[in-house]
Amino acid sequence: MHRFEKETDERTAADWLAVEKAKFLAENEPVLALPKERDYRVGDTIRLDGKDFTIETVGTLNIQLRDPDEVYPVARSESKENLERLLRQPGNIHLHNLTVNLTPAHEPDEDKPPLTDEELDELPISTVMDGKVQTFPDAAALDEALNAEPAPEPAGNFHITDDDLGVGGPKQKFARNIEAIRTLFKLEEEHRGATAEEQQVLSQYVGWGGLADAFDPGKDNWAKEYAELKGLLSEDEYAAARSSTLNAHYTSPTVIRSIYDAVERMGFRSGNILEPSMGVGNFFGMLPDTMQDSRLYGVELDSITGRIAKKLYPQADITVAGFETTDRRDFYDLAVGNVPFGQYKVNDKAYNKLGFSIHNYFFAKAIDQIRPGGVIAFVTSRYTMDSKDSTARKHMAERADLLGAIRLPNNAFKANAGTEVVSDIIFLQKRDRPADIEPDWVQLGKTEDGFAINQYFVDHPEMVLGELTAESTQYGRGTDRCPIEGANLADQLAEAVQHIEGQYTEVEVETPDIADAEVERKTLPADPDVKNFSYAVVDGEVYYRENSIMTQVELSDNAKARVTGMVELRQIVNQLIQEQLDDYPDEDIKATQAKLNTAYDAFTAKYGLLNDRKNGRLFEDDSSYYLLCSLENLDENKQLKSKADMFTKRTIRPERTVTSVDTPAKHWQCTLENMAVLICPIWRNFSALPAIMSVLPQSCKA
Repeated sequence: MHRFEKETDERTAADWLAVEKAKFLAENEPVLALPKERDYRVGDTIRLDGKDFTIETVGTLNIQLRDPDEVYPVARSESKENLERLLRQPGNIHLHNLTVNLTPAHEPDEDKPPLTDEELDELPISTVMDGKVQTFPDAAALDEALNAEPAPEPAGNFHITDDDLGVGGPKQKFARNIEAIRTLFKLEEEHRGATAEEQQVLSQYVGWGGLADAFDPGKDNWAKEYAELKGLLSEDEYAAARSSTLNAHYTSPTVIRSIYDAVERMGFRSGNILEPSMGVGNFFGMLPDTMQDSRLYGVELDSITGRIAKKLYPQADITVAGFETTDRRDFYDLAVGNVPFGQYKVNDKAYNKLGFSIHNYFFAKAIDQIRPGGVIAFVTSRYTMDSKDSTARKHMAERADLLGAIRLPNNAFKANAGTEVVSDIIFLQKRDRPADIEPDWVQLGKTEDGFAINQYFVDHPEMVLGELTAESTQYGRGTDRCPIEGANLADQLAEAVQHIEGQYTEVEVETPDIADAEVERKTLPADPDVKNFSYAVVDGEVYYRENSIMTQVELSDNAKARVTGMVELRQIVNQLIQEQLDDYPDEDIKATQAKLNTAYDAFTAKYGLLNDRKNGRLFEDDSSYYLLCSLENLDENKQLKSKADMFTKRTIRPERTVTSVDTPAKHWQCTLENMAVLICPIWRNFSALPAIMSVLPQSCKA
């Protein structure tokens, strides 16, 4: 009892002592001078705990803040007293100007005079413009920004109305090119699109075809232009411009209009239009009003030219790269353009085996890119039709029908491109199956004067817009087409297109069954990233791509989930294949394999094997279904025996070209590997088979 009373007395005494100490400290603590009240202004930024807020209103007692990052305004109200306390915490600041941002929390120096208005105007200052906090070096810079003219309104796709576009002498063309390039650089520096007036300047760019003197330091009368061009372009841009002097010839509006007239007569009104070597896009600029609903896709190798095209046609899908880098098979309805001429080849792995010159390569690839029934209308070298070697024409004739061709006189491009060259306009329509009969236009014929030209022009002299004369070229003696004196090219073309035979048919959309007639099936323009004859998932709905359209597929929820799962697996498999072809590091391959394993396990746990009949019925129309089926190794009872090697191993090695070998045996082996497909079936009959087979690759021995 005595011990409890003693402990209570001691605790009471300690509590009393603590209370008395607190009173003493409170009564004797010096009174701190209150800091000068902050100058809060509407538009200032308050940073609290790393988050910026904008001052919306300043009241007598409270400050209302807004989070500018929120889509819908979210207000936060703080008393001035509490906000001042928060701003004294580390990291929290008031962004008005630096005199406020850096004001110390301690009592200000009473002896230091306040800054004058002039001194304040010279300090950095922040404000809210266009919904963002912007800081300016001084008040004058802020005033200039507030009073600046608004950014000019960018124009839509440019429309060419001048038939004399690009016409002029070499020095005129050079000056216009320079002005267009400077305009492009200005737009890129200001990160904006071109106005209608700026597009007029950009449209005058005609490239460097016929302007080789501007790149020759030895030409005294071009010395000024040479120095100007050297100083304007980067090394890469200059090298690309100089290399284009032989083939960068742009197409005149007169020729383009005639091509569209012919296509329109066939019945084309809208669709996916490709221009695979577009320059600055004159074909897009001449698009008739009746075709304005079309979707435009362009490809241009030269950087400067392609970037100008993007500013001229901002609503088009333009790739600034070589045609060989693109692949949208069976996607386009119409391909138009003026393809590059020359005896050189394009390095495109899918077409290298053909060995075609660049102009014929463009035809071969374009045929693959358009859908069956789609039309190609290209301006090309006359050697596409007149070459003694008919290999390229055979390739084209197997896959497309010739609708007609027009041979242009040699001055058709002289005015705007500065070149005299005989060229043809060729119209083709893609077949839905290979032809088994070789048409006459594959071979050459002879005129009455004994000149060897394409049999089509022998049979259709009305399609030759000029007078046939002999010429000597670097390739030997040939023919030329001089213009007929007094003839008007536009009138000649208008007459010639009347003889182009062809009927364009729009993509047919499969109609619903009678029972489902009240349900209109939705269609979309084909996504170029979706392989033809494949399923795709768009906004949660399943579509099937066939050529240039995708049609929605009506499925039950379970079926839709199955198809969606198989689309995901297909995408992962294709990604894994591409990574192996591109020789990705092992860790990247393993990460994608893990992703494939996870997706496959989840799918099969819920819906069974990919080879299951239900999944097959749903997905067998997809062009990659049997690729997915190969992921499963089945036993004789159609049960899963094991997953394919793709899940755990590299199954594809990137192609590597052997440039040197150490021994004759390795040289022999490399030769056989390159020829194995051709020679293996033959060599099995040779008496020397054992010796030969000893150096053959394993794949050929099987």
